[in-house]
Amino acid sequence: MKPFITTAEAGDIAVTAAEGGVTYWAHIAPGDDPYDWSRWMDDDGDTFPDLPPDFLFYRLTDTVGEKHDVTLRGLKRGYRRLIASGYNLWEPDEPGAMDSGEADLVVQYAVFGKVVYG
Repeated sequence: MKPFITTAEAGDIAVTAAEGGVTYWAHIAPGDDPYDWSRWMDDDGDTFPDLPPDFLFYRLTDTVGEKHDVTLRGLKRGYRRLIASGYNLWEPDEPGAMDSGEADLVVQYAVFGKVVYG
C-alpha cells in the first residue's frame, strides 16, 4: 500500500469526495469557492502537476454550519492518517481510484484529523 498520494491522486479524490463522498455531512456553500474541477484538471481529467501545496480545492460547510477548507496539503495529510489508522483500501496500489466512501474518509481525516461522520 502506498504511504502517500500524488497531486494527481489528490485531485481525483477531491472530485470523488465532492460528487458523492461527503454529501451526507457537508456541501459546498454558495458564495464560497465554487466547486469547479477545471481549476485543477484539464479536459481529459488529468490534474495539473504544478499545484501549490496550499491549493484550495473547495470549502465545505458541514451539518452544523462549520466551514472546512479542502486543500492539496490537507488531502495528502488525510490520506496518510487514513493509512496510519490501519484502513485497507479497496485498490491499495491506486489511491486515485478510490470510491466515494474512501474519498469521504480521506476528507474527514484531512479536516477533522479523525472520522466524525459515518
